[in-house]
Amino acid sequence: KKQMNEKILIDNIKTSKEYKDKNNNSEIITRCYLELLHREPDTDSLDHFFNLFEKKQMNEKILIDNIKTSNEYLIKICYLQVFAKQIQEIDFEYYDNYIKQNKINHDELIDMMKKSDNYNKFNFRKLFSENYLIDKEYYCR
Repeated sequence: KKQMNEKILIDNIKTSKEYKDKNNNSEIITRCYLELLHREPDTDSLDHFFNLFEKKQMNEKILIDNIKTSNEYLIKICYLQVFAKQIQEIDFEYYDNYIKQNKINHDELIDMMKKSDNYNKFNFRKLFSENYLIDKEYYCR
């Protein structure tokens, strides 16, 4: 009988609005990270945004806007636009440090990427690819 009462209690908790909201907030944060940054949120970010959701200081639209104004998003989108591939960690760290030190914008970052040795190598390969199409408006919404 004790196990039955515990099961009923657990079921009641899992069906409560508070429990569903907490799980829903975590799912929203994780989904936004996966869709925009192509990775799971780290523990600190998940906790930070989760707490803001709980305090009603954050919602999905604000979270998306926050992610889209982050250096990480800017770098990944620009790199994808210029090189048509996902950025490697070492390249990401280089551009992230550069942005933090020099406060450059989207266009300046693209110009910088296009002046890199990687771009010259990529440009040479691109000449032989008929499938190279990047739509700036699609990637930089």
